[in-house]
Amino acid sequence: MWWSSYWPEPWMFFGPIMFLLMVAGIAGMILMARRETMRRSGAETGAGDGLGPAGRNVNTRQCKDRPTGFELYREEMTRRLDQEHREFQESMGYLRMAKARAEFDLSMAERRTQLS
Repeated sequence: MWWSSYWPEPWMFFGPIMFLLMVAGIAGMILMARRETMRRSGAETGAGDGLGPAGRNVNTRQCKDRPTGFELYREEMTRRLDQEHREFQESMGYLRMAKARAEFDLSMAERRTQLS
Protein backbone atom coordinates (compact mmCIF):
# COMPACT_ATOMS: atom_id res chain seq x y z
CA MET A 1 0.00 0.00 0.00
CA TRP A 2 1.06 3.54 -0.60
CA TRP A 3 0.91 4.63 3.05
CA SER A 4 3.02 1.83 4.46
CA SER A 5 6.30 3.40 3.35
CA TYR A 6 5.40 6.96 4.30
CA TRP A 7 2.85 6.78 7.17
CA PRO A 8 2.00 4.35 9.93
CA GLU A 9 -1.03 2.21 9.42
CA PRO A 10 -4.24 4.30 9.19
CA TRP A 11 -5.93 2.57 12.16
CA MET A 12 -3.06 3.77 14.38
CA PHE A 13 -4.13 7.33 13.66
CA PHE A 14 -7.91 7.05 13.21
CA GLY A 15 -8.51 4.46 15.95
CA PRO A 16 -7.73 6.75 18.92
CA ILE A 17 -9.60 9.64 17.30
CA MET A 18 -12.70 7.49 16.78
CA PHE A 19 -12.46 6.24 20.36
CA LEU A 20 -12.31 9.81 21.72
CA LEU A 21 -15.27 10.85 19.57
CA MET A 22 -17.24 7.87 20.80
CA VAL A 23 -16.47 8.65 24.48
CA ALA A 24 -17.40 12.32 23.96
CA GLY A 25 -20.68 11.32 22.30
CA ILE A 26 -21.64 8.94 25.11
CA ALA A 27 -20.74 11.55 27.76
CA GLY A 28 -22.83 14.14 25.92
CA MET A 29 -25.84 11.80 25.79
CA ILE A 30 -25.54 11.09 29.51
CA LEU A 31 -25.34 14.80 30.35
CA MET A 32 -28.32 15.60 28.12
CA ALA A 33 -30.39 12.84 29.72
CA ARG A 34 -29.49 14.08 33.21
CA ARG A 35 -30.41 17.65 32.30
CA GLU A 36 -33.74 16.52 30.84
CA THR A 37 -34.50 14.52 33.98
CA MET A 38 -33.70 17.51 36.15
CA ARG A 39 -35.86 19.76 33.97
CA ARG A 40 -38.82 17.42 34.23
CA SER A 41 -38.51 17.11 37.99
CA GLY A 42 -38.15 20.88 38.42
CA ALA A 43 -34.73 20.64 40.09
CA GLU A 44 -33.18 23.39 37.93
CA THR A 45 -35.64 26.09 39.06
CA GLY A 46 -36.12 24.75 42.56
CA ALA A 47 -39.84 24.19 42.02
CA GLY A 48 -42.00 22.37 39.54
CA ASP A 49 -42.99 24.34 36.46
CA GLY A 50 -46.45 22.77 36.36
CA LEU A 51 -45.61 20.73 33.31
CA GLY A 52 -46.07 17.02 33.43
CA PRO A 53 -44.78 14.39 31.02
CA ALA A 54 -44.73 15.48 27.37
CA GLY A 55 -45.12 19.14 28.42
CA ARG A 56 -48.78 18.87 29.42
CA ASN A 57 -50.01 21.35 31.96
CA VAL A 58 -50.95 19.36 35.06
CA ASN A 59 -52.93 20.62 38.01
CA THR A 60 -50.83 19.14 40.81
CA ARG A 61 -53.39 19.84 43.55
CA GLN A 62 -56.06 17.89 41.71
CA CYS A 63 -53.69 14.95 41.18
CA LYS A 64 -52.65 14.86 44.84
CA ASP A 65 -56.23 14.85 46.14
CA ARG A 66 -57.47 12.06 43.88
CA PRO A 67 -56.05 8.60 44.73
CA THR A 68 -54.47 6.64 41.91
CA GLY A 69 -55.32 3.09 40.96
CA PHE A 70 -52.29 1.77 42.80
CA GLU A 71 -53.22 3.64 45.99
CA LEU A 72 -56.75 2.23 45.85
CA TYR A 73 -55.34 -1.27 45.29
CA ARG A 74 -52.91 -0.84 48.17
CA GLU A 75 -55.65 0.34 50.55
CA GLU A 76 -57.91 -2.57 49.58
CA MET A 77 -55.07 -5.08 49.94
CA THR A 78 -54.04 -3.63 53.32
CA ARG A 79 -57.63 -3.80 54.57
CA ARG A 80 -57.97 -7.40 53.39
CA LEU A 81 -54.64 -8.45 54.93
CA ASP A 82 -55.59 -6.85 58.26
CA GLN A 83 -58.89 -8.76 58.24
CA GLU A 84 -57.12 -12.04 57.43
CA HIS A 85 -54.58 -11.35 60.20
CA ARG A 86 -57.38 -10.82 62.76
CA GLU A 87 -59.11 -14.02 61.64
CA PHE A 88 -55.82 -15.94 61.85
CA GLN A 89 -55.14 -14.64 65.37
CA GLU A 90 -58.66 -15.68 66.45
CA SER A 91 -58.21 -19.18 65.04
CA MET A 92 -54.78 -19.51 66.69
CA GLY A 93 -56.33 -18.47 70.02
CA TYR A 94 -59.03 -21.10 69.57
CA LEU A 95 -56.41 -23.77 68.75
CA ARG A 96 -54.32 -22.83 71.80
CA MET A 97 -57.39 -23.03 74.00
CA ALA A 98 -58.34 -26.42 72.51
CA LYS A 99 -54.81 -27.75 73.03
CA ALA A 100 -54.78 -26.57 76.63
CA ARG A 101 -58.21 -28.14 77.19
CA ALA A 102 -57.03 -31.45 75.66
CA GLU A 103 -53.91 -31.47 77.82
CA PHE A 104 -56.02 -30.71 80.91
CA ASP A 105 -58.48 -33.50 80.08
CA LEU A 106 -55.58 -35.90 79.54
CA SER A 107 -53.96 -35.01 82.84
CA MET A 108 -57.28 -35.36 84.67
CA ALA A 109 -57.85 -38.79 83.10
CA GLU A 110 -54.34 -39.89 84.17
CA ARG A 111 -54.99 -38.63 87.68
CA ARG A 112 -58.28 -40.53 87.89
CA THR A 113 -56.56 -43.77 86.85
CA GLN A 114 -53.85 -43.23 89.45
CA LEU A 115 -56.40 -42.65 92.23
CA SER A 116 -58.54 -45.66 91.32
